[in-house]
Amino acid sequence: MNLFKLKPVVLAVGLSALSNFALADISTSKAVLGNDGRDYLAASANFTTPVTGDLYLAIGVQGKLLFLANGGTLLTETVSPFAANQTYTGVMPLFYFSTAGIPAGRYPVYQLVAQAGTDPLNFTNWVGGLAGLSTINFMIGLPVTQSGDFDGDGFADSDLNRDGYYDDDHDKDGYYDDDHDKDGYYDDDYDRDGWRDSDNPDTNDNNTPVTGGALGKELYATHCSSSGCHGVDPSRGTNEIYDAVNPRETREAINRNKGGMGFLNFLTDAELQAIADYVRNPN
Repeated sequence: MNLFKLKPVVLAVGLSALSNFALADISTSKAVLGNDGRDYLAASANFTTPVTGDLYLAIGVQGKLLFLANGGTLLTETVSPFAANQTYTGVMPLFYFSTAGIPAGRYPVYQLVAQAGTDPLNFTNWVGGLAGLSTINFMIGLPVTQSGDFDGDGFADSDLNRDGYYDDDHDKDGYYDDDHDKDGYYDDDYDRDGWRDSDNPDTNDNNTPVTGGALGKELYATHCSSSGCHGVDPSRGTNEIYDAVNPRETREAINRNKGGMGFLNFLTDAELQAIADYVRNPN
């Protein structure tokens, strides 16, 4: 039985991130899921140009790879192709199955095409080299303080490109780069609420509660509280106002003129942070 440890693949993923292109992208509509039977693990690959060879899909489970074989009907420790010696182009569904009973954890999925009949564990056989490796990460059954999906949209709030990895997980190992003990929390998140204590807007350096601040309250009342927007009380969650706890998402919404928010482009980053502080703790 040919087993393969996960660590070398994670290293290859980090190297592949240096490339400016990939032969295929894996996408999903939801990367943060429960394991109570209500959610389904699903993903598709989009091949921007036709690629020919053996297609491999592997899931990282407890430090090793399990391969999805025979078109996704078999999960095995043996290195086996998902599809053999075919040409892949356009959008290709990969899998769709219930998360019921899956142990809580992080489950990275890796996809690559190897030259037909060659060893997929040797990256020199990968079509496109390191750029031929693509990945997406699923977080299943984790508390929100670990998944980081505070707004409940199926992705961590700091996962703006929606690949299942935190934006500050540059080595794509499934954990924040500032989580050296890999317990699922920032190293300076001593109260384990999912936020760094050093920049947590609802605590000060002594970890005692503070309010959102007068500036954030004033800015919210002036620019966000009309009846057609988010209402006078942000705790009601009107029109996805909880997204505003991440100032980068607010800036992105303004840049895209989401819901007519483009007129707010004069707000500074500091002002968006003040609004975020107030939305998170309006009392």
